[in-house]
Amino acid sequence: MLLRLGKYDEATQSYDQSIKLAPKWADSFYHRACAYAGKGDKANALADLKQAIELQPSLKARGIKEAGFKNLHDDPEFQKIEGIKTQCVGTMP
Repeated sequence: MLLRLGKYDEATQSYDQSIKLAPKWADSFYHRACAYAGKGDKANALADLKQAIELQPSLKARGIKEAGFKNLHDDPEFQKIEGIKTQCVGTMP
């Protein structure tokens, strides 16, 4: 909910706690990446997205459509992770 409300700092802190409790849960890294992207923190967003995909490769396809990453869709580093040029086609979950 914090992510949807644009409260990225609070969302990031919440996902920090989630990752401490379940460090292998890919969704926490994925959603923290969305929060970092929303804050404009590209480096941390990409690092968390890479970690999420490493833990759960099926998230790669989800990242392609994720509106939370729309500000990174034209970024070459993001495209390298995704492997294709992306377009924002969805809304945040």
